Amino acid sequence: MTELSNMVAFPQAGTSVWIDGYQQDCLDARCGEATVDAYVRILRQFTAWVAKLPGQGGQFVPSQLTQTAVERYLSVLKEQGYSISHRTRVKTVINGFCQWLIEEKQALVRNPTRGARRSAGSMSDTRARSSVTSIC
Repeated sequence: MTELSNMVAFPQAGTSVWIDGYQQDCLDARCGEATVDAYVRILRQFTAWVAKLPGQGGQFVPSQLTQTAVERYLSVLKEQGYSISHRTRVKTVINGFCQWLIEEKQALVRNPTRGARRSAGSMSDTRARSSVTSIC
């Protein structure tokens, strides 16, 4: 058996089935409508970005999601001028989604947001990193 046979790819229909499942399982009962919309939008943007990375074949494969990929995405957001508060929110949303993938779907072994940096280590980033919590 090869390592590839252990990978769980999102369905061909796209990530919407998984994001919708996460929304139903974790967000709808805990968050207001505007928050749910923002979180779902963040997840759609993130998973679309990851699917475009080399070697992904246009699909988001949770088992191949790494801390480096999360850090790279957050770095891209910084380069695009997004605030530290937005990048903190993005990391928090991705963290919750990854925890759900681990605990409920067994599609991921380790949470790639753990230890991921939003930028090149300012003091405010260090304090913000320590306060990231899971939504789910």
